[in-house]
Amino acid sequence: MTTNTAAVLVTLAATRTDEHIPANRLAVAPAVFARLCRESAACGGNLGVYDQLHITKDSDDAAELDALDDDLRDRAQTVGEFVGAECVALFPGQGTDGCDVWARCSVEAVEEVIV
Repeated sequence: MTTNTAAVLVTLAATRTDEHIPANRLAVAPAVFARLCRESAACGGNLGVYDQLHITKDSDDAAELDALDDDLRDRAQTVGEFVGAECVALFPGQGTDGCDVWARCSVEAVEEVIV
């Protein structure tokens, strides 16, 4: 059985690589991400230009990162809503240690993928 699902083509800021991800993946606007990071103890109140934020579970600031992750998820839209713009998207389990990662990316186009 095949089904069609919407995917978006994104370019990851950290690696400058392209990737297809589900259009319904969680994402926030860069301004929302920056504001929540400034307000979070996890980012120390100062935010440069984060290309990636790893939500690690075993670091000294794990509780603060978890709270920030919850805030980001609460305010999230979908990646598909950012076509033609930048967003900070959630990449579940894609950190080097299997943690979730919020990564800045440019959303290029919505495409239909057959699964």
